[in-house]
Amino acid sequence: MGDSLLAQIIADAGSIREACKVIDIPRSTLSAVCQDSCSVSAVA
Repeated sequence: MGDSLLAQIIADAGSIREACKVIDIPRSTLSAVCQDSCSVSAVA
């Protein structure tokens, strides 16, 4: 997934934990992907 798409999903869900439920992946996986590539701080 693209960085901006992940950032938008997290923003819409309100948190990484809730975004994981939406896209059905483990929280650790999404957190790792975001640390490597997307700007989560812009979402928070």
